[in-house]
Amino acid sequence: MKKRKWLFRRIYLMRMTISMIVCFLLFIFGGHFIGTTIQLLNMASITNTETLNEFTRSDRMYGRIQLSEITYTEIDLQQADGSRYKGYLADFDKGYLLFFQSSDSKPQDYFILSQQWRNDDQMKTFRTLMVNQISESFSLESTQVDAFISPVVFFDARKMIERSIPIGMIWMFSVFVTLLIMLLSYMTLLGRRVSQSFRKYHTYIYDRSEVLFHNHQWTLTENAIVRHWFTFDLISIKDVLQIEIEDYQLILYFKNKKISLTASESLASKLKSAWNISSYNEVSI
Repeated sequence: MKKRKWLFRRIYLMRMTISMIVCFLLFIFGGHFIGTTIQLLNMASITNTETLNEFTRSDRMYGRIQLSEITYTEIDLQQADGSRYKGYLADFDKGYLLFFQSSDSKPQDYFILSQQWRNDDQMKTFRTLMVNQISESFSLESTQVDAFISPVVFFDARKMIERSIPIGMIWMFSVFVTLLIMLLSYMTLLGRRVSQSFRKYHTYIYDRSEVLFHNHQWTLTENAIVRHWFTFDLISIKDVLQIEIEDYQLILYFKNKKISLTASESLASKLKSAWNISSYNEVSI
């Protein structure tokens, strides 16, 4: 029987330990999803040139913007993984805005601009080409055109976020299942411990002795002191080394600790009689 209990406890401890390790690894490798979610919740709202400049100077990764007049520049960006992005010029407030968008993105009335490519050499090259092209088309100085185009080339992250949603959902579900397994394992072990403690508690209270005092935290019997606050602690009266009664406080001294209980005069007298308190150090009340 003891071997069976030991095996049961070991199985649930192993399950809980494995769940904790898996959950820890999920949080390490899934930190990207947590960071992206926080950034999206803290997304800036871009409505004019001033808010756009504030966005480029801030630490925010994403900004929501509405653009109506958008022109395809016929300049594409080919990535090493085979993905293609199209370059666009947008009329915005008092100037122009440059951004790249995934070639398979669907038309929308709003965009989620990302700054993660702001220092990419390809972005700078794209901006330089657009400044030169506009200057030649309208016979303007490069410095004039440069002043009207945003210094940062953005990336429309809507498609990237949409692709990440299924992976994020799988990650969240995995974390939930892992935490649930860990919680159930812990509750099972705790339930068995409480059940065993409760059986001892029940035996001392109802089968072996008379209840002298009971409240939400303590039960005092002729033979034992039981604490039932979150967990069960069973203390035999034989383990009490010294008892003091002072200012309506019943103080019980043990080898490594002491317990203090509020005791009325009648309760103190009742406990003195039941526990043979005369054999202990007593301070009268």
